[in-house]
Amino acid sequence: MQLTIATWNIAGGHTIHNEEQWLAYNPEDVEYFVRELKDVSPDIVCLQETHIDSKRSIAGEIANEIGDFFCFEQNNSLSHINPEYRLGNAILSKYSFRKKDNFTLPSPNFPLKLPNDQDRHDKGFQVVEFDFGTLVNIQILPLKFLGTPYDTENGVTFAHQMEATLLSKKQTPLIVCGDFNYDRASDLYQEFLGDLRNALPQIPTRPGNRLSDYIFYSQEFTLLDAQVVTTNTDHYLCWAKFEV
Repeated sequence: MQLTIATWNIAGGHTIHNEEQWLAYNPEDVEYFVRELKDVSPDIVCLQETHIDSKRSIAGEIANEIGDFFCFEQNNSLSHINPEYRLGNAILSKYSFRKKDNFTLPSPNFPLKLPNDQDRHDKGFQVVEFDFGTLVNIQILPLKFLGTPYDTENGVTFAHQMEATLLSKKQTPLIVCGDFNYDRASDLYQEFLGDLRNALPQIPTRPGNRLSDYIFYSQEFTLLDAQVVTTNTDHYLCWAKFEV
């Protein structure tokens, strides 16, 4: 069995103007993300920074447009992109879920420079079991942009707290996808990621020569191909194909 898995932080369905103004979002353009995903033709898609409210789900719209996909969504925090929405993660899949859970990551015990005068900004991860193994979809707080980089003492301590939460849910065979908001994730989360390999080439996954997105996998899977697709977004579309 061959399996193509994509991961993409979609910033609520917004593209960007250019690399120099990567936070200057264009108007929402869900169809752009649909077109790019259709070109990859994934079996499973892990999305971060989806937008959701009581009437609408961007992830659900994408799931319907790219095919007959199941959609499992997580609601994490108020959106810094458009405060009319909540931000979440979502797993879209051609295959049904044997088991699925959402988990909230710990919050730091030190002050952060949060957007839109928020008092907190939660992130989380999803754990889904398929017939072929377990999939984790995650987005971790961008501490560097919130005033306390992960390279600081507080940042490292906080990373270890999150790692303890992740380790409590770890099981193999395992694939971990998402936005770690750090360019050396394997070094920062050695216990959780140390026995996993990164499927993606060691090239930037964001404009400005930055790397923060990963697809890690355990030895039960054979990597056939992987690519970082340069898109007009503040995170690039990443995918990997495996033999299961």
